[in-house]
Amino acid sequence: MLSSHLNHKAAAHYEARVSERNTLYSDQVDISRWTVAPLQITLTATINAAPDIVFHAFSDPEMMRRVFSWVDRVTVVPPAANGAQAVGALRTCMLSNGLVLEEEIVDWQPPHGYTYRGIDATHPFGMRGHVGVLSSASARHGSRLVWQQYFDHSNVPAMREQMEQSMATAIEAMQKLR
Repeated sequence: MLSSHLNHKAAAHYEARVSERNTLYSDQVDISRWTVAPLQITLTATINAAPDIVFHAFSDPEMMRRVFSWVDRVTVVPPAANGAQAVGALRTCMLSNGLVLEEEIVDWQPPHGYTYRGIDATHPFGMRGHVGVLSSASARHGSRLVWQQYFDHSNVPAMREQMEQSMATAIEAMQKLR
């Protein structure tokens, strides 16, 4: 019960910080808690949808299948009894090419954003220290989305190019949401 109270208190404090500074969730994340890998990609887009819809599209397993055309199935093993995703949830993405991507939710601040890390031992693309940060905030015409990818790889330029293409495809799908 005490940890639940502390989580609500921390979430309220976090929301106040974001409102006061008018900054994105990604501006508040201390990435060094999860990786020493360098920032390789930052994608920023304006999505014609409210921040909560954008957050939902990038966090709900069924919506993720629609946004990420290369994902066939997403399963989540949440730590919470109510079935909600939260810090510690393990997410498995079955990709259309047969590969499996395993991720852990390491920070969760709906509807502002969340941070996930790839499980190195099972990463199908050979990425090391992979951490993704997704942020969504109100913008003049919908939401401002910032998606950051931190990782190391034996061929960073090729991996960066492949990921940028995949991320751009997801953003295009997001543009169709309302």
